[in-house]
Amino acid sequence: LNSLTVTGKTAATARSATVILMVNHLVLNGSLTLSNNQSYFDANSSNNLNVTLKGDFFNSGTYYPRSNTTTFNGGLQSILGASTTSFYNMVVNPVTSLTQGSGSINVDGNLTLSSGQLLCGNYSVNLKGNFTNNANYTDNGTGVRLIGTTAQQNISGSGTFSTLELNNPNGARLLSSITLNKDLKLTAGILNINQYKLTLGVNSNITGTSFSATKMIEVDGAFSNVGILKYFPIYNGTDVTFTYPLGVSSKYTPAVFTYTKNDVVGYIRVNAINSYHPGVLDRNKVLQYYWEVENSAVSGVNGKMELYYKDADVRGSEPDYVAARTVGATSWSKAAPDPTTDNVDESTNKITFTYAGANDLNGEYTAGEDPAFPNNIPQFTSQKDGDWNDKTVWLQTGGDSYTLTGAPNGFIVTISAADTVTLNENSAFTYRMQINGTLKAVQPY
Repeated sequence: LNSLTVTGKTAATARSATVILMVNHLVLNGSLTLSNNQSYFDANSSNNLNVTLKGDFFNSGTYYPRSNTTTFNGGLQSILGASTTSFYNMVVNPVTSLTQGSGSINVDGNLTLSSGQLLCGNYSVNLKGNFTNNANYTDNGTGVRLIGTTAQQNISGSGTFSTLELNNPNGARLLSSITLNKDLKLTAGILNINQYKLTLGVNSNITGTSFSATKMIEVDGAFSNVGILKYFPIYNGTDVTFTYPLGVSSKYTPAVFTYTKNDVVGYIRVNAINSYHPGVLDRNKVLQYYWEVENSAVSGVNGKMELYYKDADVRGSEPDYVAARTVGATSWSKAAPDPTTDNVDESTNKITFTYAGANDLNGEYTAGEDPAFPNNIPQFTSQKDGDWNDKTVWLQTGGDSYTLTGAPNGFIVTISAADTVTLNENSAFTYRMQINGTLKAVQPY
């Protein structure tokens, strides 16, 4: 059909006008209009027949989508009318745009943005299902609200995200890396970003209160994860604070970045790793947790990074802890070991790192007893074929002097081009490894 109008009688004796789809899906080359509060459109509760339209949807009546899919695939389209429209599955696929012209809409199933733009304006999309965005949407501070109540919601897509709110006690989960141009609002639930990257633009923030192990951004806790990346503007003024409200399962360990100066637009990325840092001399005298910080382009930074840890991750003597971060992937920079200079507040479980005119914030950040951190991480290179845990296979070629008693676990390792090293144990690990020769694994590894 071209356009379809359903008009009930409102004058004198009111009479409803109801259209029910019986057999086939409805495809409209024009618009669908429900003229007044006596106008009904029913997609059929038994057949859940789909509706596709290239024109506008004017709803001043009642639209029963049942469990169907409503698709907008025209050019310039709008959703108008006096009624609040509820869809089940909704697909936004216009050539140019779909505009919410008169109010917020509800999506009880899944929302898919395939092409064009969804222009929300001052209104929101209240979504109970999954969100796939391969296009983009804009809003004035409302955007897409994840309000499911019975299950975790999935978020994916290569498109650009605007305002996104999580208000689902069961949380939401990323299935791909996403980029937000406006705010991420954490109202209820955990946003599990897995191994993916959550990117926030210069004008984006993470809003919410009382972040905790039940309301935060959760990462998998592995070094291979990416974490949260935030762009910061050029700035010179009073304190500005941005909180990375991240943690791992059942453990909230935020990073709080405060700055007064930044000379170039750039980003700072933070990831949390649920393990002790491998490049230490004694794993039982350091925090069993660390943060990876990466920056690009930021310059002349004055400020500080505050990292919050859990008592359950403390090993060794906490009063003797010092703040420590890797520098250049080969060395440790450590605070002086004294309660007034160690930059570890045991009462609040806070580790503080300060910056003055800094261009390089890169490194892995943690804390522990001073002797557990070498000034320069030992480096070993293979000198013959042999087993991983055979100390005679290895020749120290850099870092602080260290006498091996077995495998070079936790250090910087290079396997020479002419050598074959066999992994013959199940606890082999390094801080950095370069394989020029052959690394061969055998049981029980």
